[in-house]
Amino acid sequence: MSKLIISLCLLILTSSSRSQTANEFYNSGISKNKNHDYKGAILDFNKALILNSNDINIYFNLALNKLLLHDNIGAIAALNKAIALNPKEPQSFYRRGICKKEMNDFSGAILDFTKTLDLGPNDANTYQQRGLCKSSMKDFKGFIADFTSVINIKPNYGIAYSQRANSKVQIKDYGGAK
Repeated sequence: MSKLIISLCLLILTSSSRSQTANEFYNSGISKNKNHDYKGAILDFNKALILNSNDINIYFNLALNKLLLHDNIGAIAALNKAIALNPKEPQSFYRRGICKKEMNDFSGAILDFTKTLDLGPNDANTYQQRGLCKSSMKDFKGFIADFTSVINIKPNYGIAYSQRANSKVQIKDYGGAK
């Protein structure tokens, strides 16, 4: 009798449609993301993680889709796992910083943006995001320093000049606000 049960189980397993691989779920998630089906993408990325929990790209894309749905806590959890797998990937820290900024955890976001800059090349967007967090914390000198870096990287970015000038007014540096 037990041989019959085992044979039936094997028959069911082999005759059922073939199981999808982690890569197929990942690719399906990417496709759903491109079609703005973020919830469907999250489901596929979670299925991919069941089959392969060591792929940083799956965690990164899971986090991105959670971020797009404003699930910052879920995005941070996925990014924490991506960072655990590869602590030298600057984009994981950058995205986690964005999540923390949206949650008004400005000091946590500043730490992540600083780590991003430590790991990667000087990036104007990262300096800008870190500067905005510093401004939210009333650290106008820090904001000015970061926006000076933005200007050094992107000298034609006019908004950076005006925002830096506004911060110089905040610290009563009227001559420097010109």
